[in-house]
Amino acid sequence: MQDVATLIREGKIDEAQQSIEQRQGGSPGSADWHCDHGRVLAAKGEIEEALDAFEAALHIAPSHAEATFQLAYLLDLRGDEDQALELYQSLAGRYPTHVAVLLNLATIYDDRGEYEQALRCVERVLADHPNHLRARMFFKDIASSMDMFFDEDQERIREKHDAILDTPIADFELSVRSRNCLRKMNINNLGDLLKISEPELLAYKNFGETSLA
Repeated sequence: MQDVATLIREGKIDEAQQSIEQRQGGSPGSADWHCDHGRVLAAKGEIEEALDAFEAALHIAPSHAEATFQLAYLLDLRGDEDQALELYQSLAGRYPTHVAVLLNLATIYDDRGEYEQALRCVERVLADHPNHLRARMFFKDIASSMDMFFDEDQERIREKHDAILDTPIADFELSVRSRNCLRKMNINNLGDLLKISEPELLAYKNFGETSLA
């Protein structure tokens, strides 16, 4: 009897359904039966029913890897990212870990901006499959995202720094004499002030120790 997953990949959904119904020794009471039934329902687009089937499989066998993966996949498609993440994480903690688990988990981390976590997942794939094309491309994409993230962070720091340097001298509590001296020296903001040394300030006429302090 042909494998249900293979029949579904070949688009033979009705044959897959018949295979489940005619399976010798199979019954609605087994985790494998519910898992395969969920696969067929998902292939038919009956997502809610498929979710129920995978949950039924896990109720019978909580460590059923395939049912866990299929449930996580459908939850992610439905937008239940937090639940999907939890299930993928449970699978990622098992060894060996299927490539699809790690890549799907990396995708969620990447979408959340958790680039280091995503990178670790992809690195695990490449450790066992150095030539895995999708993993290699994903690795480059995540690395680029990390560079962009750090660049944006540095840009925010630079903008904050520049804003401080642009603080007008008029904002400081200075005497009229000190303010006039600084204006004549073309020192208009904090940035200008930081470019000149204390001796240079003291060398200017009418700018003494008190003004410097």
